[in-house]
Amino acid sequence: MTETKELKQQNRKRKSMIYMIALTGIMTALAEVLMMLEIPLPLMPGFLKYDFSDIPALFAGFACGPVAGVIVEFLKNLIHMPFPVPNISARWQTSFPEVFSYLPAR
Repeated sequence: MTETKELKQQNRKRKSMIYMIALTGIMTALAEVLMMLEIPLPLMPGFLKYDFSDIPALFAGFACGPVAGVIVEFLKNLIHMPFPVPNISARWQTSFPEVFSYLPAR
């Protein structure tokens, strides 16, 4: 009797872990696609652009916990590294406040 309960509990843990990994991967891919969109802000200088790629990271952070949100942010920036940007440090500067906003959720 107890063995079946333990097996069911292990299966639930596996399913939740698989769900978390899959959702993190999907949100990372979506964030990378959204990072390609560069929408300039109206009535602002040309170098200011709105970044939609933080929305999937926030969703992953709320759905799977803060670790998943941080992983999505890190992988999104890591995947986007080969693409040219005018200021490479700007990519990481926008991600650090996002990552630190997940830490109090723990």
